[in-house]
Amino acid sequence: MKIILFEIRKNIIRRNIIIPMVILLCVNAIVLCTGVINNTDLFSDDVTIYNLSKEEWNYYRELHKHFDGTITEKKQDELIELYKNLNKRISSGEFNSEYSEEARTGFFIGDYRLVESQFYLPMKYMVSYADENRRLVDEAAENISFYESFHNRFETEKNQYIVSQYKNRSLNSFFDVNGWKKLFQYNFSDVAVIIFIILCVLPLFYKERISGMEEILICTKRGKKTYLSAKYISIILGIVFFVFLVSITNYIGFDVAYGLKGMGIPVYAIEEYKYTPYGITLFQAYLLLVALKTFGAAVVSTFFCLIASRFYGTITPFVIFVGSVVAGLYISGFICSDNAVLSYLATFSPFSLFKARYLVKELYEVSFMGHFCPRLGFCMFMQVLLEIVLIVVSIMNYKMMMGNRDGRKDAFK
Repeated sequence: MKIILFEIRKNIIRRNIIIPMVILLCVNAIVLCTGVINNTDLFSDDVTIYNLSKEEWNYYRELHKHFDGTITEKKQDELIELYKNLNKRISSGEFNSEYSEEARTGFFIGDYRLVESQFYLPMKYMVSYADENRRLVDEAAENISFYESFHNRFETEKNQYIVSQYKNRSLNSFFDVNGWKKLFQYNFSDVAVIIFIILCVLPLFYKERISGMEEILICTKRGKKTYLSAKYISIILGIVFFVFLVSITNYIGFDVAYGLKGMGIPVYAIEEYKYTPYGITLFQAYLLLVALKTFGAAVVSTFFCLIASRFYGTITPFVIFVGSVVAGLYISGFICSDNAVLSYLATFSPFSLFKARYLVKELYEVSFMGHFCPRLGFCMFMQVLLEIVLIVVSIMNYKMMMGNRDGRKDAFK
Protein backbone atom coordinates (compact mmCIF):
# COMPACT_ATOMS: atom_id res chain seq x y z
CA MET A 1 0.00 0.00 0.00
CA LYS A 2 2.83 2.43 0.83
CA ILE A 3 4.41 1.85 -2.58
CA ILE A 4 1.08 2.53 -4.28
CA LEU A 5 0.65 5.77 -2.33
CA PHE A 6 4.22 6.69 -3.24
CA GLU A 7 3.52 6.04 -6.94
CA ILE A 8 0.32 8.10 -6.76
CA ARG A 9 2.23 10.98 -5.24
CA LYS A 10 5.02 10.60 -7.77
CA ASN A 11 2.91 10.04 -10.90
CA ILE A 12 -0.31 11.96 -10.23
CA ILE A 13 0.14 14.47 -7.40
CA ARG A 14 2.76 16.61 -9.09
CA ARG A 15 2.79 19.95 -10.83
CA ASN A 16 3.06 18.55 -14.36
CA ILE A 17 -0.21 16.64 -13.86
CA ILE A 18 -2.21 18.84 -11.47
CA ILE A 19 -1.90 21.98 -13.62
CA PRO A 20 -3.04 20.24 -16.86
CA MET A 21 -5.85 18.59 -14.85
CA VAL A 22 -7.13 21.96 -13.67
CA ILE A 23 -6.78 23.42 -17.16
CA LEU A 24 -8.73 20.52 -18.72
CA LEU A 25 -11.48 20.87 -16.11
CA CYS A 26 -11.70 24.61 -16.76
CA VAL A 27 -11.77 24.15 -20.53
CA ASN A 28 -14.49 21.53 -20.18
CA ALA A 29 -16.54 23.90 -18.00
CA ILE A 30 -16.05 26.75 -20.49
CA VAL A 31 -17.09 24.60 -23.46
CA LEU A 32 -20.13 23.37 -21.54
CA CYS A 33 -21.25 26.87 -20.53
CA THR A 34 -20.52 28.36 -23.95
CA GLY A 35 -22.52 25.64 -25.68
CA VAL A 36 -25.52 26.28 -23.45
CA ILE A 37 -25.41 30.08 -23.55
CA ASN A 38 -24.83 30.40 -27.31
CA ASN A 39 -27.80 28.16 -28.19
CA THR A 40 -30.41 30.83 -28.90
CA ASP A 41 -32.87 28.66 -30.83
CA LEU A 42 -35.98 29.30 -28.74
CA PHE A 43 -38.16 26.73 -30.43
CA SER A 44 -35.78 23.82 -30.19
CA ASP A 45 -35.93 21.41 -27.27
CA ASP A 46 -32.99 23.31 -25.75
CA VAL A 47 -34.75 25.76 -23.42
CA THR A 48 -32.69 27.40 -20.69
CA ILE A 49 -32.62 30.66 -18.81
CA TYR A 50 -29.99 31.88 -21.27
CA ASN A 51 -32.07 31.74 -24.44
CA LEU A 52 -35.45 32.92 -23.13
CA SER A 53 -36.59 36.43 -22.37
CA LYS A 54 -37.61 37.29 -18.83
CA GLU A 55 -41.30 36.93 -19.69
CA GLU A 56 -40.75 33.61 -21.47
CA TRP A 57 -38.66 32.19 -18.64
CA ASN A 58 -41.19 33.25 -15.99
CA TYR A 59 -44.05 31.67 -17.97
CA TYR A 60 -41.98 28.53 -18.51
CA ARG A 61 -41.27 28.21 -14.80
CA GLU A 62 -44.88 28.94 -13.90
CA LEU A 63 -46.13 26.18 -16.19
CA HIS A 64 -43.63 23.70 -14.79
CA LYS A 65 -44.56 24.61 -11.24
CA HIS A 66 -48.16 23.80 -12.08
CA PHE A 67 -47.74 20.69 -14.24
CA ASP A 68 -44.65 19.01 -12.73
CA GLY A 69 -45.15 15.96 -10.59
CA THR A 70 -47.69 13.15 -10.76
CA ILE A 71 -49.75 13.20 -13.96
CA THR A 72 -53.44 13.51 -13.11
CA GLU A 73 -56.55 13.79 -15.27
CA LYS A 74 -57.04 17.33 -14.04
CA LYS A 75 -53.58 18.36 -15.23
CA GLN A 76 -54.14 16.63 -18.56
CA ASP A 77 -57.47 18.40 -19.10
CA GLU A 78 -56.01 21.78 -18.16
CA LEU A 79 -53.06 21.38 -20.51
CA ILE A 80 -55.26 20.16 -23.38
CA GLU A 81 -57.60 23.11 -22.88
CA LEU A 82 -54.68 25.57 -22.84
CA TYR A 83 -53.19 24.02 -25.97
CA LYS A 84 -56.53 24.01 -27.83
CA ASN A 85 -57.17 27.67 -27.04
CA LEU A 86 -53.75 28.71 -28.27
CA ASN A 87 -53.99 26.46 -31.33
CA LYS A 88 -57.40 27.90 -32.20
CA ARG A 89 -56.09 31.44 -31.92
CA ILE A 90 -53.06 30.65 -34.09
CA SER A 91 -55.03 28.63 -36.68
CA SER A 92 -57.64 31.36 -37.13
CA GLY A 93 -54.97 33.94 -37.79
CA GLU A 94 -56.02 36.07 -34.82
CA PHE A 95 -52.48 37.01 -33.95
CA ASN A 96 -49.71 39.12 -35.35
CA SER A 97 -46.01 39.59 -34.86
CA GLU A 98 -46.52 42.62 -32.63
CA TYR A 99 -46.28 42.56 -28.87
CA SER A 100 -49.51 41.72 -27.04
CA GLU A 101 -50.15 42.22 -23.34
CA GLU A 102 -52.61 39.28 -23.38
CA ALA A 103 -49.87 36.85 -24.33
CA ARG A 104 -47.83 35.57 -21.41
CA THR A 105 -44.58 35.61 -23.37
CA GLY A 106 -45.50 38.83 -25.18
CA PHE A 107 -46.45 36.98 -28.38
CA PHE A 108 -49.20 34.39 -28.88
CA ILE A 109 -47.02 32.43 -31.28
CA GLY A 110 -44.43 32.29 -28.50
CA ASP A 111 -47.02 31.00 -26.02
CA TYR A 112 -48.20 28.38 -28.47
CA ARG A 113 -44.78 27.02 -29.41
CA LEU A 114 -43.57 27.00 -25.81
CA VAL A 115 -46.66 25.13 -24.60
CA GLU A 116 -46.61 22.71 -27.54
CA SER A 117 -42.90 21.80 -27.54
CA GLN A 118 -42.23 21.82 -23.80
CA PHE A 119 -45.50 20.64 -22.27
CA TYR A 120 -48.22 19.32 -24.57
CA LEU A 121 -46.16 16.95 -26.74
CA PRO A 122 -43.93 15.66 -23.88
CA MET A 123 -46.94 14.95 -21.64
CA LYS A 124 -48.80 13.36 -24.54
CA TYR A 125 -45.85 11.03 -25.05
CA MET A 126 -45.71 10.13 -21.36
CA VAL A 127 -49.44 9.48 -21.08
CA SER A 128 -49.54 7.30 -24.20
CA TYR A 129 -46.29 5.47 -23.45
CA ALA A 130 -47.83 2.63 -21.44
CA ASP A 131 -50.27 1.65 -24.23
CA GLU A 132 -47.63 1.88 -26.95
CA ASN A 133 -45.17 -0.16 -24.93
CA ARG A 134 -47.84 -2.75 -24.14
CA ARG A 135 -48.40 -3.30 -27.85
CA LEU A 136 -44.66 -3.85 -28.27
CA VAL A 137 -44.63 -6.46 -25.49
CA ASP A 138 -47.73 -8.21 -26.84
CA GLU A 139 -46.18 -8.42 -30.30
CA ALA A 140 -42.96 -9.86 -28.83
CA ALA A 141 -44.98 -12.42 -26.86
CA GLU A 142 -46.68 -13.55 -30.08
CA ASN A 143 -43.31 -13.78 -31.81
CA ILE A 144 -42.00 -16.20 -29.19
CA SER A 145 -44.36 -18.99 -30.17
CA PHE A 146 -43.84 -18.19 -33.86
CA TYR A 147 -40.05 -18.50 -33.72
CA GLU A 148 -40.21 -21.50 -31.42
CA SER A 149 -42.20 -23.34 -34.08
CA PHE A 150 -39.32 -22.77 -36.51
CA HIS A 151 -36.69 -23.62 -33.88
CA ASN A 152 -35.10 -20.17 -34.25
CA ARG A 153 -33.25 -19.98 -30.95
CA PHE A 154 -31.81 -16.48 -31.44
CA GLU A 155 -35.12 -14.75 -32.25
CA THR A 156 -36.93 -16.72 -29.56
CA GLU A 157 -34.46 -15.59 -26.90
CA LYS A 158 -34.55 -12.01 -28.21
CA ASN A 159 -38.33 -11.77 -27.91
CA GLN A 160 -38.26 -13.42 -24.49
CA TYR A 161 -35.77 -10.77 -23.43
CA ILE A 162 -38.05 -8.01 -24.76
CA VAL A 163 -41.03 -9.37 -22.84
CA SER A 164 -39.04 -9.61 -19.60
CA GLN A 165 -37.38 -6.18 -19.90
CA TYR A 166 -40.22 -4.08 -21.31
CA LYS A 167 -43.31 -5.40 -19.53
CA ASN A 168 -45.31 -3.29 -17.05
CA ARG A 169 -43.73 -0.01 -18.06
CA SER A 170 -45.53 3.29 -17.51
CA LEU A 171 -44.79 6.97 -16.94
CA ASN A 172 -46.73 8.56 -14.12
CA SER A 173 -44.77 11.76 -13.49
CA PHE A 174 -44.03 14.77 -15.67
CA PHE A 175 -40.81 16.75 -15.51
CA ASP A 176 -38.59 18.59 -17.97
CA VAL A 177 -36.11 15.93 -19.08
CA ASN A 178 -34.34 17.94 -21.80
CA GLY A 179 -31.46 18.71 -19.45
CA TRP A 180 -30.89 15.00 -18.82
CA LYS A 181 -30.92 14.29 -22.54
CA LYS A 182 -28.33 17.00 -23.16
CA LEU A 183 -26.22 15.69 -20.27
CA PHE A 184 -26.20 12.19 -21.76
CA GLN A 185 -25.22 13.59 -25.18
CA TYR A 186 -22.41 15.83 -23.96
CA ASN A 187 -19.09 14.28 -24.97
CA PHE A 188 -16.40 16.99 -25.00
CA SER A 189 -15.34 15.78 -21.56
CA ASP A 190 -14.37 12.46 -23.20
CA VAL A 191 -11.69 14.35 -25.12
CA ALA A 192 -10.39 15.79 -21.85
CA VAL A 193 -10.23 12.30 -20.34
CA ILE A 194 -8.24 10.91 -23.29
CA ILE A 195 -5.78 13.81 -23.17
CA PHE A 196 -5.36 13.33 -19.42
CA ILE A 197 -4.63 9.61 -19.88
CA ILE A 198 -1.87 10.40 -22.37
CA LEU A 199 -0.37 13.05 -20.07
CA CYS A 200 -0.30 10.62 -17.14
CA VAL A 201 1.04 7.54 -18.92
CA LEU A 202 3.60 9.07 -21.27
CA PRO A 203 6.29 9.84 -18.63
CA LEU A 204 5.39 6.85 -16.43
CA PHE A 205 8.61 4.90 -17.04
CA TYR A 206 10.74 7.43 -18.90
CA LYS A 207 12.17 9.54 -16.07
CA GLU A 208 13.09 6.62 -13.87
CA ARG A 209 14.86 4.86 -16.72
CA ILE A 210 16.98 7.79 -17.82
CA SER A 211 17.95 8.50 -14.20
CA GLY A 212 18.68 4.85 -13.39
CA MET A 213 16.12 4.83 -10.59
CA GLU A 214 14.23 1.91 -12.16
CA GLU A 215 17.24 -0.38 -11.71
CA ILE A 216 17.50 0.60 -8.06
CA LEU A 217 13.80 0.07 -7.35
CA ILE A 218 13.53 -3.37 -8.93
CA CYS A 219 16.68 -4.56 -7.17
CA THR A 220 14.84 -4.38 -3.85
CA LYS A 221 12.79 -7.39 -2.79
CA ARG A 222 9.53 -5.47 -2.40
CA GLY A 223 10.12 -3.24 -5.38
CA LYS A 224 10.68 -6.22 -7.67
CA LYS A 225 7.27 -7.61 -6.74
CA THR A 226 5.22 -4.40 -6.69
CA TYR A 227 6.99 -2.04 -9.09
CA LEU A 228 4.78 -2.72 -12.11
CA SER A 229 1.47 -3.20 -10.28
CA ALA A 230 1.96 -0.04 -8.21
CA LYS A 231 2.47 2.04 -11.34
CA TYR A 232 -0.57 0.58 -13.09
CA ILE A 233 -2.81 1.01 -10.05
CA SER A 234 -1.65 4.59 -9.45
CA ILE A 235 -2.44 5.57 -13.04
CA ILE A 236 -5.85 3.86 -13.06
CA LEU A 237 -6.81 5.47 -9.75
CA GLY A 238 -5.73 8.85 -11.10
CA ILE A 239 -7.85 8.36 -14.23
CA VAL A 240 -10.86 7.24 -12.18
CA PHE A 241 -10.54 10.33 -9.99
CA PHE A 242 -10.35 12.62 -13.02
CA VAL A 243 -13.42 11.01 -14.62
CA PHE A 244 -15.24 11.52 -11.31
CA LEU A 245 -14.30 15.22 -11.27
CA VAL A 246 -15.38 15.68 -14.89
CA SER A 247 -18.69 13.89 -14.26
CA ILE A 248 -19.43 16.08 -11.23
CA THR A 249 -18.57 19.19 -13.27
CA ASN A 250 -20.89 18.12 -16.07
CA TYR A 251 -23.73 17.35 -13.69
CA ILE A 252 -23.44 20.68 -11.87
CA GLY A 253 -23.18 22.60 -15.16
CA PHE A 254 -26.31 21.06 -16.66
CA ASP A 255 -28.16 21.33 -13.36
CA VAL A 256 -27.47 25.08 -13.26
CA ALA A 257 -28.46 25.53 -16.91
CA TYR A 258 -31.52 23.26 -17.09
CA GLY A 259 -32.46 22.27 -13.57
CA LEU A 260 -32.13 18.48 -13.55
CA LYS A 261 -35.40 17.50 -11.94
CA GLY A 262 -37.13 14.15 -11.85
CA MET A 263 -33.98 12.10 -11.29
CA GLY A 264 -36.10 9.26 -9.98
CA ILE A 265 -38.33 8.81 -13.03
CA PRO A 266 -37.50 6.13 -15.65
CA VAL A 267 -34.96 6.93 -18.33
CA TYR A 268 -37.56 6.19 -21.03
CA ALA A 269 -39.23 9.47 -20.00
CA ILE A 270 -36.83 10.85 -22.62
CA GLU A 271 -38.54 10.07 -25.92
CA GLU A 272 -35.26 9.13 -27.61
CA TYR A 273 -34.91 6.36 -25.00
CA LYS A 274 -38.41 4.96 -25.42
CA TYR A 275 -37.02 1.62 -26.63
CA THR A 276 -34.24 1.33 -24.07
CA PRO A 277 -33.95 -2.21 -22.65
CA TYR A 278 -32.96 -0.82 -19.25
CA GLY A 279 -35.73 0.13 -16.84
CA ILE A 280 -33.53 2.41 -14.73
CA THR A 281 -34.01 5.96 -13.53
CA LEU A 282 -32.47 9.04 -15.12
CA PHE A 283 -29.89 9.35 -12.37
CA GLN A 284 -29.05 5.66 -12.51
CA ALA A 285 -28.63 5.96 -16.29
CA TYR A 286 -26.12 8.76 -15.79
CA LEU A 287 -24.21 6.71 -13.21
CA LEU A 288 -24.21 3.78 -15.64
CA LEU A 289 -22.78 5.88 -18.46
CA VAL A 290 -20.12 7.33 -16.14
CA ALA A 291 -19.20 3.84 -14.90
CA LEU A 292 -18.88 2.51 -18.45
CA LYS A 293 -16.69 5.45 -19.49
CA THR A 294 -14.56 4.97 -16.39
CA PHE A 295 -13.95 1.31 -17.17
CA GLY A 296 -13.23 2.16 -20.81
CA ALA A 297 -10.69 4.74 -19.66
CA ALA A 298 -9.12 2.14 -17.35
CA VAL A 299 -8.70 -0.31 -20.24
CA VAL A 300 -7.17 2.40 -22.44
CA SER A 301 -4.76 3.45 -19.68
CA THR A 302 -3.71 -0.18 -19.11
CA PHE A 303 -2.94 -0.56 -22.82
CA PHE A 304 -0.99 2.70 -22.85
CA CYS A 305 0.98 1.61 -19.77
CA LEU A 306 1.94 -1.60 -21.57
CA ILE A 307 3.15 0.38 -24.58
CA ALA A 308 5.06 2.87 -22.42
CA SER A 309 6.84 0.04 -20.60
CA ARG A 310 8.27 -1.25 -23.89
CA PHE A 311 10.10 1.94 -24.87
CA TYR A 312 12.82 4.06 -23.30
CA GLY A 313 11.73 7.30 -25.01
CA THR A 314 8.46 9.25 -25.27
CA ILE A 315 8.16 10.08 -28.97
CA THR A 316 7.37 6.56 -30.19
CA PRO A 317 4.82 5.85 -27.41
CA PHE A 318 3.15 9.21 -28.09
CA VAL A 319 2.77 8.36 -31.78
CA ILE A 320 1.35 4.95 -30.88
CA PHE A 321 -1.02 6.54 -28.34
CA VAL A 322 -2.41 9.00 -30.88
CA GLY A 323 -2.69 6.33 -33.56
CA SER A 324 -4.47 4.00 -31.14
CA VAL A 325 -6.95 6.72 -30.17
CA VAL A 326 -7.74 7.51 -33.81
CA ALA A 327 -8.08 3.83 -34.74
CA GLY A 328 -10.08 3.01 -31.60
CA LEU A 329 -12.52 5.87 -32.11
CA TYR A 330 -12.97 4.93 -35.76
CA ILE A 331 -13.69 1.29 -34.94
CA SER A 332 -16.05 2.24 -32.11
CA GLY A 333 -18.14 4.15 -34.66
CA PHE A 334 -19.51 0.78 -35.82
CA ILE A 335 -20.88 -0.18 -32.40
CA CYS A 336 -24.47 0.30 -33.61
CA SER A 337 -23.85 -1.05 -37.09
CA ASP A 338 -26.19 -3.59 -38.65
CA ASN A 339 -23.16 -5.29 -40.15
CA ALA A 340 -22.39 -8.23 -37.86
CA VAL A 341 -18.64 -8.23 -38.56
CA LEU A 342 -18.24 -4.50 -37.95
CA SER A 343 -20.35 -4.59 -34.80
CA TYR A 344 -18.26 -7.48 -33.43
CA LEU A 345 -15.10 -5.55 -34.25
CA ALA A 346 -16.40 -2.46 -32.44
CA THR A 347 -16.91 -4.42 -29.22
CA PHE A 348 -13.13 -4.92 -29.05
CA SER A 349 -12.54 -1.17 -28.85
CA PRO A 350 -12.60 0.29 -25.31
CA PHE A 351 -13.67 3.58 -26.87
CA SER A 352 -17.05 1.95 -27.56
CA LEU A 353 -17.75 2.34 -23.84
CA PHE A 354 -17.42 6.10 -24.34
CA LYS A 355 -20.35 5.82 -26.76
CA ALA A 356 -22.43 3.53 -24.57
CA ARG A 357 -25.36 5.98 -24.62
CA TYR A 358 -26.20 4.72 -28.11
CA LEU A 359 -26.49 1.17 -26.76
CA VAL A 360 -28.59 2.37 -23.84
CA LYS A 361 -31.03 4.22 -26.12
CA GLU A 362 -32.43 1.09 -27.72
CA LEU A 363 -31.87 -2.63 -28.00
CA TYR A 364 -28.89 -3.76 -30.04
CA GLU A 365 -27.89 -7.40 -30.05
CA VAL A 366 -25.21 -9.82 -31.13
CA SER A 367 -25.35 -13.52 -31.79
CA PHE A 368 -22.99 -15.36 -29.45
CA MET A 369 -22.74 -19.03 -30.40
CA GLY A 370 -26.28 -18.86 -31.74
CA HIS A 371 -27.65 -17.25 -28.57
CA PHE A 372 -29.09 -13.76 -28.19
CA CYS A 373 -26.92 -11.33 -26.24
CA PRO A 374 -27.46 -7.57 -25.66
CA ARG A 375 -24.66 -5.73 -27.43
CA LEU A 376 -23.83 -3.54 -24.43
CA GLY A 377 -23.42 -6.60 -22.20
CA PHE A 378 -21.30 -8.34 -24.82
CA CYS A 379 -19.15 -5.23 -25.28
CA MET A 380 -18.60 -5.02 -21.53
CA PHE A 381 -17.68 -8.70 -21.43
CA MET A 382 -15.12 -8.19 -24.21
CA GLN A 383 -13.59 -5.22 -22.40
CA VAL A 384 -13.26 -7.17 -19.16
CA LEU A 385 -11.59 -9.93 -21.15
CA LEU A 386 -9.34 -7.40 -22.88
CA GLU A 387 -8.33 -5.87 -19.54
CA ILE A 388 -7.41 -9.32 -18.20
CA VAL A 389 -5.36 -10.05 -21.33
CA LEU A 390 -3.55 -6.71 -21.06
CA ILE A 391 -2.69 -7.35 -17.42
CA VAL A 392 -1.40 -10.85 -18.19
CA VAL A 393 0.67 -9.58 -21.13
CA SER A 394 2.05 -6.77 -18.96
CA ILE A 395 3.13 -9.26 -16.30
CA MET A 396 4.75 -11.52 -18.88
CA ASN A 397 6.47 -8.53 -20.47
CA TYR A 398 7.77 -7.40 -17.08
CA LYS A 399 9.08 -10.86 -16.24
CA MET A 400 10.81 -11.04 -19.61
CA MET A 401 12.46 -7.67 -18.98
CA MET A 402 13.53 -8.83 -15.53
CA GLY A 403 14.93 -12.02 -17.05
CA ASN A 404 17.00 -10.00 -19.53
CA ARG A 405 18.42 -7.89 -16.70
CA ASP A 406 19.30 -10.96 -14.64
CA GLY A 407 20.96 -12.46 -17.71
CA ARG A 408 23.07 -9.36 -18.21
CA LYS A 409 24.08 -9.41 -14.55
CA ASP A 410 25.14 -13.07 -14.72
CA ALA A 411 27.13 -12.44 -17.89
CA PHE A 412 28.88 -9.53 -16.21
CA LYS A 413 29.76 -11.66 -13.20
